[in-house]
Amino acid sequence: MERPVNEYIDLLQTLMAPLLGTPEALEISPVEREGALALNVRVHPDDTGRVIGKGGAGIDSLRRLVEFAARRAGDVVSIDLQDG
Repeated sequence: MERPVNEYIDLLQTLMAPLLGTPEALEISPVEREGALALNVRVHPDDTGRVIGKGGAGIDSLRRLVEFAARRAGDVVSIDLQDG
């Protein structure tokens, strides 16, 4: 990892906060595997639809933005939205 993991967590929190009705329920757990970083995300069940968005557009946009930032730093980062 070229950038500290906390930078990716902070970026994702900043991007997601305006989408959430219950931002205090946001949990992001980093998991390193095979040279890549996975950010496992849990939100309040009422916020899941807002994060996913119509046709998955919301979560896809979040993934693209974080993956772009990671690629520029030479890192590989993915976002996994967990049931919760």
